[in-house]
Amino acid sequence: MRIILFSFLFIILITNCYTQLETPPRELVNNFLNTTLNVIVNPMSLADKTLKEVVLNFWQINKTRIINISEYEQLKNDTSMSFISIEEVQYEKKENSTYKMLIISLGGFKDKFNDSKIIFSFPIAAENEDDEDYAYKLKPLILFTQKHIKNIAENPELKKITISSFYNKNSKLLKHKTLLIDKNILENKLQNNEYFQKKYPYKFEITTAENIENAIENCEKNTAFIHTVSPPKNSTYRFYIYVLDVCDGTLYFTDFHHTKNKPAKVLEEQIKKIVAYSL
Repeated sequence: MRIILFSFLFIILITNCYTQLETPPRELVNNFLNTTLNVIVNPMSLADKTLKEVVLNFWQINKTRIINISEYEQLKNDTSMSFISIEEVQYEKKENSTYKMLIISLGGFKDKFNDSKIIFSFPIAAENEDDEDYAYKLKPLILFTQKHIKNIAENPELKKITISSFYNKNSKLLKHKTLLIDKNILENKLQNNEYFQKKYPYKFEITTAENIENAIENCEKNTAFIHTVSPPKNSTYRFYIYVLDVCDGTLYFTDFHHTKNKPAKVLEEQIKKIVAYSL
């Protein structure tokens, strides 16, 4: 499957970036670890400003610096450089399938960009979602990204078909966490506390996005939250689900479903999956 990436930089085709978690070759990851990571910032974007702050404060596996689009044009062919940015990505031949994604790529291409330069791609928001609705999640998302790249470097046996299971085994740790869930992302029957408690035996709180933002900002210990990414309106494409630690970005669970016959909400079957992995 190919995807088209629409950015303020350029349009690119990527042929192998169709899962929510990539496992690039170890050699590519090792090359990346020896590069300087450039954060491409649009000064008009709240999300980009937040990305800049988070990377500068918490990214430890590369040297980092901030650049603008003009500087990117000068550096994009440099193999000693890598780049991180928030982009809009559309799955080719799939109408209404555009997401905002976190992309990390290597420098050193000349004409067409391709998937051989992609280190990491991760859905972070719906196509038309306002920056303020997801920018506050960028700290745990970036911390997870860093962990993921280190995991690939240290565990070369990890492949696309096994990566979800590798992370879902972390669900066992949720027994000792408080799970925060924005009420708006749950299917209707799960929005009832009593009903949810029958399906999820551990500590939880059905709450608001504002409270989750506060938990992330305050780095609340032993607390996780559910991050979701919806397809565009009137689309039947993927609804992504991630359970992450608010403080250190540990990924406890990942899943997705298509929205052709199911709502773009966290479903009871997915709560059951989380519990099953936790046993």
